[in-house]
Amino acid sequence: MSYTIEDYVLKGADVYRIVAVEERSLGSLPAEDYFVLDVAFPSKHKQGMSYIPVSKAELSIRPVPSETEINALFDANEPAELEWVDNRNKRINEARGIISSGDLRQIVRLVRIYRKREEEVPDKELSTKDREMEGRCFDLLSHVMAASCDISAERAAQLVDQML
Repeated sequence: MSYTIEDYVLKGADVYRIVAVEERSLGSLPAEDYFVLDVAFPSKHKQGMSYIPVSKAELSIRPVPSETEINALFDANEPAELEWVDNRNKRINEARGIISSGDLRQIVRLVRIYRKREEEVPDKELSTKDREMEGRCFDLLSHVMAASCDISAERAAQLVDQML
């Protein structure tokens, strides 16, 4: 896949926009072209620029899913596969792994697990860390939808909330 300036891309669990291509040299290595990425939706978790060698872009970034692919992510008829883990440390580690993988389908499932837990056990609130994990997942899904559908992050958050 070839990327161009202004494209939205996923790098890890964040949405970036390609803002430029610059020739850079690192140490004694020969100069090469780099994509200059800017966080598309800055947050307290992520802000600033990132540089990816154009020659290695396929290993580091991936395209933002299309609107059709986004809608398919939220298909409620899919099996859950993920279940609530009672051991807090194990649960948080599994959530971190899912978030860092950038697997959007698993991220949707993770948010649904957190929400289902809140419904099933209303007298016990999620831990601060669980809330943080849920929030990061929700933000990522909202940002991906905003980039895919060319809408505001606020509108995308409302749509994601409805689709979950």
